[in-house]
Parts: sequence; C-alpha cells; structure tokens
Amino acid sequence: MEYILNLTAMTILFAVISGFVIYIAMLIMARFEFILTYCQQNHVRAIMRGEDFDHFIENIKGQKVDDDGAAEPATDGDKDDPRDQQGFWGWLLKKMGMYWVGLPPRNVLKFRLRWNKYTKVGGTGSNDYALEPRDETVGSILFQTVYPVEIREVELTGNIKVNFLLLVTVEVKNFFRAFFGILPTGNFINFLTSTIQTGAKETGGKISFDDLRNEFKENKSSFEEHLKKTRNELLLREIGHEIVSVQFVAYQEISDEEVKKALRAKEIAKLNAEGVREKAEGERDAKKTVAEGEAYHLKIVGKEMEDNPRAAELRRLQAIENSNLVTPGGGGDNLLFNIPVSPKKEKED
Repeated sequence: MEYILNLTAMTILFAVISGFVIYIAMLIMARFEFILTYCQQNHVRAIMRGEDFDHFIENIKGQKVDDDGAAEPATDGDKDDPRDQQGFWGWLLKKMGMYWVGLPPRNVLKFRLRWNKYTKVGGTGSNDYALEPRDETVGSILFQTVYPVEIREVELTGNIKVNFLLLVTVEVKNFFRAFFGILPTGNFINFLTSTIQTGAKETGGKISFDDLRNEFKENKSSFEEHLKKTRNELLLREIGHEIVSVQFVAYQEISDEEVKKALRAKEIAKLNAEGVREKAEGERDAKKTVAEGEAYHLKIVGKEMEDNPRAAELRRLQAIENSNLVTPGGGGDNLLFNIPVSPKKEKED
C-alpha cells in the first residue's frame, strides 16, 4: 500500500514538473517565435514556409481571414478564433495567449516599417503638432489603424500655398495584398501616403484658405468624401486597404497680409496673361488681314488674266521693266531665269 502511495506521489510530482517544464519551454518558444508565437489584438501575422507564404495568424475580434487573405465579419456558426477548432491543444494555446506557427522551416515574416507618430502639441484648439519618424522591424499588420499624413505645399484657390495634416483611419480588406501587394513588404505605407497626398492636393486646389480655416474650426473635412470616392478602389487593388475616415487636424496659419499679398500676385499674373493674350490676338488679326489682302489681289489678277490675256502679258512685261531685268531664252509666259543688266547696255541694244 505504501509503495502504491509513493508511486502515485512520484507520478503526480513528475506530472507537475513535466507540466512546468513544458510551460517554460512554450514561453521560451513563443518569445523567440520558434514553433509558437504571440499575436496582439487587432493584428495579423504572415507565416512563411522558408521564403514562400504559408498561412495567416489573425487576432481580430469578430473578423476572420480566409486563405486568400480577405478579411470579413465572422457569421453565425463561424469561429473568429481558429484555436477554438483545435480541441485541447487550441484551448491550451488560447489560455496562454499563443498561436501555432509550425515546425521549421515555418517562420514569422518580419519586415521594415517606416511611419510617423503623431503627437498633438498644446491644449484644446491648438493648431500645433509633432511628427516623430519611426523606423522599426515588425512582424504584423494592424487590421484597423490611424496614420498621420502631412500634405505640404498645397495650392489653394487664391494662389495660397499651405501645409496641413490629416489623420486617416484605414482598414485592411485583404491581408495578402497588404503584405505582398507592393514589395518589399512594408512599402504599403509609402503607397498609402503618396496616394492620400495626391488626392488631398486635388481637393485643396478647389477650396479657399477661408474654407480651410472654417473646416478646421467646425471639425469638418471635405477631404474625406473625395479620398474615399477617388482613392479607395486603387488602394484596395494595390495594397488591400480602404479609407474609413479622414480627420482634418492641423494646418499652417497664414496672416491676412500674406493672403492679400498672394491675391495681389495672382491678380498681377492674370493681368500679364491677358496682356500677352491680347498681343497675340492682335498679331494674329494683322497676319489675317495681310493674308486676306494678298488673296484678294491674286483673285483680281487671276480674273484679269482669264478675261484679257493680253492685259496680263502687258502686266508681266511691265513688272520686268520695273525690276531692270531681262529674260533671255524664253517667250510668252515662260520665265526661265532673270539676269540683271545695266540701263546703259539696254539702251545700246
């Protein structure tokens, strides 16, 4: 009996020690992303088999990512967490906050991501901000996040150029395109930023500085509608992202004197352009008048030749006499070449 009790105690102790060792081993493997890994809420990770894509690991509440990388809401009966379908092993991983990567050569894709961290400077109503450049090596992409996009040298109506800042909320609709649409992985953010900057400049070119100022005061954004309408299709096709909202948060303040100066410069440029246009039109009209006169003269001469060939011949001879030219070797209306002669020699002949 005592032997059995000792054996049972040793079995329990061995099980406890083994469980503890397994627990520590799992923590170490997840920490170094070997066989196991972590995935934060709202993140998706790409698992590679060597250099080839293998599968995704997602941690998005209420969403699932299919084999093609498309993110869509989890419907009734679906499991938005694949660990719920893996029995005891999945239950254990979920309790420990871990995900299964797989045996080597499977690994978590790591890539370089360069972005700007936005920080508001000053209190409520302040128009100042700071952008901190970040250059990091990461292993996941956010399902939904906010990117600060600075738009520089935007020419508004009235010949006014300003800088302003938009906070753009984006959502990933296809993670395969987000990871691999534009290589190397991580360059999606450069494409996103340049696309938004181009669209915002188009909108800025249609509004005045007063409109821009009023939008900021009223917490409105005319940029959102234009960007969503004209840029979402391109973003979805190239990098699998979609613009959800656009917030206009800051702009470069300009004094009234600078506004007046810009308007004066625009008016002067307009007057100069009108002067150049009027001069060009005058020259064109003058050339047209000369051309019409020449055409009329040719028409009269042509009619005269048709009605009275003898008069036309006399006109030709008169033209030769006036130019002190003689035409040898030709007769009638044929002028072969002209040789100038002196009046004295002509008189002797």
